Amino acid sequence: GWGSLVAPGNDEQMYLEQRPAVMRRHFTVPADYIKRHKQLWFYVWDLNFGHRDVVKAYVNGKSAGTDQIPFFTPHWTAFNVTGLLKPGKNLLAIRLPKGYIGYRSYISPDAPKYYPYLGKGKNAQWIDFIDWRRQITYEAVERGISMIRGVDKNRSIICMAPDSYAENIRKLCYKYGAHFRNTGYMGGVWAEYLPMLMRGANLPMSVEPGGPAKDLPGFKRMLGLYFTSGVNALNYFIHVGSIMWNQPIREHFEKTMPQIKMFGRMHQEKSKIAVLFNSRADRINDYPWKSDYNVIMPQGYWNWRINSVLYQYYKTDGLMPGDFYNGLADPYKVIIDSNNMILNHDEVAGIEQWVRKGGIFFTFVQTGRHTDIEPDTWPISQLTGYKVVGLHKYKDGKPESGELTYAGGQEYFEKNFLRSLGSRKANGIKLKAAADGCVDILKWDDGTTALGMRKLGKGMVFNIGFKFMSETCRWQDNRTRMLLVALLQKLGMKQNTGFVFGVKMSHYVTNNGLKDVWVMFNDDGKKNKTTELKFRDGKKRILTDVVTGKSVDPKISLKPYETLIVTSDSVDVADAPEKWFELQRGWWGGTDTPPAFKSADKVPDLALNLNHDWKVKALASGQKADSLAGKGINDSSWQDISLGAWKYPTEVKSKNLILRRSFTVPAWGEKDEIYLAITAWYDHSTLVDGGKLKVWLDGKQIGGNLPPNTGLAGERLNIKPGSTHLLALQISDSKGNLQGIRGSAFLFMIKNPDKVIDLGGKWTAVEDVLLKGKEVTLPGKAKALAFKREISLPASLSGKKVYIKWVSDSRLIGCIINGSYIRRHHHMVGDITYLNITPWIKPGAKNEIELVRWSDAGYSAVKNVQLNIYNK
Repeated sequence: GWGSLVAPGNDEQMYLEQRPAVMRRHFTVPADYIKRHKQLWFYVWDLNFGHRDVVKAYVNGKSAGTDQIPFFTPHWTAFNVTGLLKPGKNLLAIRLPKGYIGYRSYISPDAPKYYPYLGKGKNAQWIDFIDWRRQITYEAVERGISMIRGVDKNRSIICMAPDSYAENIRKLCYKYGAHFRNTGYMGGVWAEYLPMLMRGANLPMSVEPGGPAKDLPGFKRMLGLYFTSGVNALNYFIHVGSIMWNQPIREHFEKTMPQIKMFGRMHQEKSKIAVLFNSRADRINDYPWKSDYNVIMPQGYWNWRINSVLYQYYKTDGLMPGDFYNGLADPYKVIIDSNNMILNHDEVAGIEQWVRKGGIFFTFVQTGRHTDIEPDTWPISQLTGYKVVGLHKYKDGKPESGELTYAGGQEYFEKNFLRSLGSRKANGIKLKAAADGCVDILKWDDGTTALGMRKLGKGMVFNIGFKFMSETCRWQDNRTRMLLVALLQKLGMKQNTGFVFGVKMSHYVTNNGLKDVWVMFNDDGKKNKTTELKFRDGKKRILTDVVTGKSVDPKISLKPYETLIVTSDSVDVADAPEKWFELQRGWWGGTDTPPAFKSADKVPDLALNLNHDWKVKALASGQKADSLAGKGINDSSWQDISLGAWKYPTEVKSKNLILRRSFTVPAWGEKDEIYLAITAWYDHSTLVDGGKLKVWLDGKQIGGNLPPNTGLAGERLNIKPGSTHLLALQISDSKGNLQGIRGSAFLFMIKNPDKVIDLGGKWTAVEDVLLKGKEVTLPGKAKALAFKREISLPASLSGKKVYIKWVSDSRLIGCIINGSYIRRHHHMVGDITYLNITPWIKPGAKNEIELVRWSDAGYSAVKNVQLNIYNK
């Protein structure tokens, strides 16, 4: 009595309720298959989400195992089913957290393997796939930049949410004059990844929230996070109401306007210390590989927050491996790796080149353990001069560990340093010097090296082969901070001039170089914080609050989520012109001309834009719009206007307007269907603030009397290609200080088909895709989640274009053709759905067609449904 469907392979699964469910199926296993294979695994790429939820499998009533979804990634696993399968008929049951199988399921004699232990050939295939994805992303963004530069030569271009392909997108920013923009998470968590990378490339950084703050504490927290994370520009408004319609938020916004205006007027100066990230390697060892710390340990910003660890002592910028060749690494004295386990020999060679010129490089934990296709080859050893002779292994999620001791004669740590850590226990790799110039600094208790240094040319490499945490350094780690600060101090690195404990603090410089800006933010939403802003150079400064303009005491008290921004005169004012020049040279660099991309295909004009070239006149009291809507009216003295939302009374002097323009129909076919649309993405909100619309074509009203706010979503017109017509609109009765149309006005065309296959007749209406449903007739009206039917299509359709077209006043948003879901845009504009289904039909065979609603069962009135066939 259970419902049945194909899984995977039928997009009906998208209409199953997303909750735990069981799927069962019977299948046959040949006897010789079991004899040939000593081990068998059941793989399922179910792609279910659900952090820490579980997938279970049973074969012939016996458990094959349970697998927990580790994080919010699409799930897959392999169950060992050796001994559970039998020759002949078998029964498989799977418990799924979201009730669907999204990709493949199969029995295999191959045990699961994980990168980088796939073998050299398979590793290379995986790398090719990752690099292909990176390259097509690069080319797509470059095309977008080319399009923008075609119309705007000068302004900085925004590259949205570049995290996954940061190195490649950053190359385009640096080359063509663009910058990174974070599209949400920086308003919810303190994160410097993208600002660090932009500072490393001498470029600015902008943000926008994923959604507006819901209340004043959320608004204050969002701004505090932005202020302290190196942001240069903020595009907050989704619409004006996000600020102005919430009284507490509006009052705070108005009160702190001088703070908000500091965005774009200040910047964080480049540091002398950078952290090395590697977005390519992040992609290589990311999904779908299982996390095994004995093989691949997480790397990069989110797992090794070097910036958070050093935050109160040293500011850090961000670099990528290619920067050792393009010159961006040259300004830095120290570069600290973020446990980039995958480094190729050419990347290591680039680091060595930089070190020999005087740079200081810190490896960290298992930097450079693998090349991208050869595991455990430790290419980093060619740089460090140390051979890896052992590792602390993980068992049941916990690592082996050892105790740190001083190497004889080391000069980098004071004798009480290890005691000050509290615990000398750590875990990592065991090293042995294998090249000239190596100096041991810390050892493990078994005598192997834990931290060593090697001089190369004018620079040095510190091989930090351990960590104090059992996993990664996601947040501030006190012992890691003490270690890095001690080394950086010994190397003579100057600490941040200003510092404050207990709250977030960031130092900026005004863009003209004349002022230092000190931003302090209490990121605790419940407690007041009292602290003091101090300066390590011993110089006294007069601090001025940017909001009040008054001087403030260095001892400060901040309420929950409160931000204080103070300025002081720069102590290096003589350097201000040079600083300004260096900043502007970077921010407004990127003057290369992107390549021009031209399509070889001529795209037919399927629509005619009618938004511009209108004449407008205010109707006198009692004057009928009809009298001005037809031909024979001289409108040459009327005001020129484009459609849009206008301010009353500054842009339009009346709330009762008549607009006119003529147009010529493009050279479409004589039998093509031509429609007029005056609509926004939601046609019931096309008119602003309760406004009303009337429409005339050649003096005759069309569309009827439309309800308030409503536009024309698609009015069929009886007009011919090449003919010229007069269009008139009356827009009236706005209730507020805005008047007009939110959307657009345009003609559009549906090409006349060479043949029509009418799909009217018997259909099955289902309210649940797992139920059989009941028979209905379309055209007609019925309650359903989907309407289904089978139709045999002639073999003659092979090589032709097939479109499905239906007219419905409901939420029927797409169709499933032979298991594949094709849909229209989710903004339901108009009654017509018109979709190209050519790739999914089967000429000369039976085809299953389903018309599906948005998300739930409801009444749908289908007025027409057909297939349009085009010979070319």
